[in-house]
Amino acid sequence: MKDHMTKPNPDPILTSDKLTDDTQNKARLLASSAQSRAKIWNFTKLLSPASCYDETSSTTWDADTTTVARIGLLKTTMKKQVVSADNRDEAARKKEAIERTLAGEVIVTPSSIQQQLDSEQIKLSATLDAIDFLTGEIQREKMKLAIEYSKKMRPKHDALMKTFCQKQLEALSVWSELFNLKSHLIDNGGLHGLCLNLPAAFLGAPNDPYSDMADFFRSAKNDGHISAVPKEMRL
Repeated sequence: MKDHMTKPNPDPILTSDKLTDDTQNKARLLASSAQSRAKIWNFTKLLSPASCYDETSSTTWDADTTTVARIGLLKTTMKKQVVSADNRDEAARKKEAIERTLAGEVIVTPSSIQQQLDSEQIKLSATLDAIDFLTGEIQREKMKLAIEYSKKMRPKHDALMKTFCQKQLEALSVWSELFNLKSHLIDNGGLHGLCLNLPAAFLGAPNDPYSDMADFFRSAKNDGHISAVPKEMRL
């Protein structure tokens, strides 16, 4: 007997050089961000060892490390830098930092512990921005690949749906006869030991235009998988 079951394709369907490169780069940057968080914590302990073991400080550092790092960078920036009023300059700076981070460049070569802390905070912020950028790129690339693959599978999908809908129409015809037989037996007091396993629970009445099956046939008609909704189920 011929097996009509469609087996899943073992090969991944969402593949491209860009997706591979972006995924690998994101993994590299995630590892780098973890290293930066550890360095920031170590530099902070060296600069202010007592506060690192203060209860309040410990609670803060136990919080989300990404948020802590960004807060630390914000505080440092507010103290030591004058924020430009021109947002375009800031956008250009961030873009350059992301590009250099993606290229694996070292943004600053520091000397003192404070400079190293400041540098690592800047590096972490740029790394997190790059991760966000790559996350968006990966999502867009996956969507693009999914759309392309779905277009290729459209003919197969439509052929299967038309076959399925045809079988459903044939089943509806038989179901209508069974439904009418049960009604006839009930109306005439002759129902005994028959019609005990009918699909009314999930098919609904064959003449109910508001059943799930009726909704299915209307959608199939709109999609072009059947030529018309069965007359018993038309609104």
